[in-house]
Amino acid sequence: MVLSHSENRKVRCPFCGEEFYPKEKQRIIRSKLLIAEGRDAHVFSIYACQAFRQDREVHVMNFGGNTELSFFLRELKTLEGFDKLQSLVIARDAEKDTSSAVDSVKSALKKAELPSPNTPFCFATDGPPKTAFMLFPGPACKDGTLEHLCLNTIQDDANLMACVEVFLGCIVETGEQLRQIHKNRLHAYLSGKDKYKGMKLGEAAKAGAWKWDHPVFTPFKKIIQEM
Repeated sequence: MVLSHSENRKVRCPFCGEEFYPKEKQRIIRSKLLIAEGRDAHVFSIYACQAFRQDREVHVMNFGGNTELSFFLRELKTLEGFDKLQSLVIARDAEKDTSSAVDSVKSALKKAELPSPNTPFCFATDGPPKTAFMLFPGPACKDGTLEHLCLNTIQDDANLMACVEVFLGCIVETGEQLRQIHKNRLHAYLSGKDKYKGMKLGEAAKAGAWKWDHPVFTPFKKIIQEM
């Protein structure tokens, strides 16, 4: 590949700190890989790995939307570094149907001819790579998203959360339909903290908005540490 003058300089990712050429083909740079659903979960997962591990041995990638997972896993096997991969973890939302989310991930793994765990938050016994998948907001919840998980860590900020509920209630009374109120709730909370105002979920993770020592993170921490 011949790079232009503007492309022959490496740039640094503001989140993970890795350096790369702008048009360099994606490659797996570590023996442990976590792939996450979408940009927010990607950035969030980078800081979760930093919070839960003492090393920097986990490479985090964004696999896009849930419908793209199957294709991403098949393409993953063609990337430089895949032959050295020891562990692979998938992180996505459970959404409105946890059972369907589980089936979807297992199907994507099988289509890519990769080891498929029977249930979330455990590793497949075959491999390599050893594989696992995690569903937000966690095994204690039937359905939900990463936003629900993060909201669970800040419920003890009772005064501010009470203000958030009053605010959202007032908006609903005007006739506005909040179709994803968990997202409205999370961003209303962040707006109520001067330090976090205007941030996306992943950016708030970098700034320390979510309490990494909260018990709801325990199953995620376990999988990340066991990679």
